[in-house]
Formats: sequence, C-alpha cells, structure tokens
Amino acid sequence: MIVPHLSDLAGAAGFVLVALWPWLSGRRSLLAGQGVSAAAFALHYLLIGATTGAAMSGLSVLQVATAWPDDRPRCCRVLYVATAPLLVH
Repeated sequence: MIVPHLSDLAGAAGFVLVALWPWLSGRRSLLAGQGVSAAAFALHYLLIGATTGAAMSGLSVLQVATAWPDDRPRCCRVLYVATAPLLVH
C-alpha cells in the first residue's frame, strides 16, 4: 500500500483549491479561497524543502491578509503594494 506523504497531500489540496476558488462568488469568498490555496502550496513547498516556493506562496497569503479588510487601513495598502514587486521578481 502506498501512503502519500504530507507534502503530496498539501500539494494536491493546493491544486484542487486553486482550480476551485475562481468559481466562488463574493469578494471575501474569493480571497479566502485564494488564501487557503496559497497556504496549502506554501506548506507543500516547505515540506519538500523548496524555500523560494514557500516564500512566494507565503507572500500570496500576506497579500490576501492585507486585502481582507473592507475598509483597508493605509498600512495594509502599502504592504500589499510592497509585496507585488517581490512576487514579480
């Protein structure tokens, strides 16, 4: 019997979630779906030792967190914009 490693499960969960979250409706649901899928991929990358992938996925989670409030304070907007060049790099 083949027992999947936790990294495989996290990667599969991230894959399924990234395919499903665009089908959600509503801003908060979309953000939650995007955040959970990014967190699953961050865990996957962390478990396989791919620190760059884990960091990039972690930045995506951070972007979701800064976009979450309906009335975003200035610090959230600044942090969101500051992460964009890091994700493009």
